[in-house]
Amino acid sequence: MLFMLFTAPPMDAFPITPPVMLVVTYQRSSFFHDSICFVERLPLVLTELPFQERKIILTSVVTSVKLRMAIVQKKLKQARARLSEFEAKYKCTFEQFEKGFPEKASLEHHEDYVEWGFWYDVSKESKAILDTYCFFLGEGK
Repeated sequence: MLFMLFTAPPMDAFPITPPVMLVVTYQRSSFFHDSICFVERLPLVLTELPFQERKIILTSVVTSVKLRMAIVQKKLKQARARLSEFEAKYKCTFEQFEKGFPEKASLEHHEDYVEWGFWYDVSKESKAILDTYCFFLGEGK
């Protein structure tokens, strides 16, 4: 693993964000069978650590992100399966169902609406999380 460290612009350039260190990491990974590159924003306080300690922390973070990705991917798969069930039942997407939801819908329709909405939200959130993790790891979508 090769690390290249860059210090971010001065604090007054970005008054809202704390000072950070940008770390561009190139890693040969047997998991991906190719090189990956990603940029991390780390608090400057971590620059006080010896290089080996920073390397251990960064490696741990990458490992944790990959583990979390697997968990979120499983959740997304479950959400997509439930969404497909509702789409097959009602022959429309959640957005279409919600837009055309009748005022005097049955109890079953209301229950399905709540559950379908839950899985819709889980799906959207899971996709957003995975996109963020992919960006963090330098992977395409």
